[in-house]
This record gives sequence, structure tokens and C-alpha cells, in this order.
Amino acid sequence: MSYHDPYQQHHGVPADLPVPAQYGPPPAYYPPAVVVAPPKSTGAAVALELILGLFGIFGVGNIYAGRIVTGVVLMVSFWVLFWINFFLVFLVVGLVTMPLTWLAYLAGGALSAARGVDQYNLRAIGA
Repeated sequence: MSYHDPYQQHHGVPADLPVPAQYGPPPAYYPPAVVVAPPKSTGAAVALELILGLFGIFGVGNIYAGRIVTGVVLMVSFWVLFWINFFLVFLVVGLVTMPLTWLAYLAGGALSAARGVDQYNLRAIGA
């Protein structure tokens, strides 16, 4: 019984055959890697704000636009004001302030998201 090592040179193969190089010489210059961020869509940001805003979820379009702090502030502040308005409904004032708050957030969030996308795209192209 003999052991065959697959990594040994085969017998009968001439030793003067050239061994192919595995790696070529390194290039003299490595070009810098350029990362191009794809532009974001203003329509998508506004649609996120409007569609989710119908359900009381504001700020998602701003987060998409790269304005994370603004988006989170919109989310939290809307719900704080919602509960304040909810309790004001018992004083009848909330019947006026609740829909006005919702409309203000709907319009303001969409405009802020559109502006945020424009600023993001300008920063992305380096202008």
C-alpha cells in the first residue's frame, strides 16, 4: 500500500518547464476609488410624507432625504401634539386644533422632505 501525495511533482515531467507566474507586477498607479451616490427622488420623499402622513406617521420622507434628526423630531412632536389635542377635544378646542395640526404637519413635512432631497442631491454631486 502506497500513499500518493497530490502536491508532489509528477515523475516523468521534465523539470525545465517554465512555471507560470501567478501574479503580475503591481501597477505603478492605483486610481482613487470614486463612489457616486445615486440621486434621491423628490417624488418618493414627498409621497412617503403624504401617504404615511395620512396615517399619522410623519418624518419618513425626511429620513429618506437624509434629514434624520428632522424626521425623528417630526414623528415625536406630532404624537406629542396629537395627545395634547386629544385631551383638548374635551374642551372643544381640540376639534379645531387637531385637524389644523395634522394639515400643518402634512404640508410642512412634505415641503421639508422635498427641500431635503434637493440639498442631498446637490451635496452628492459636489455642487
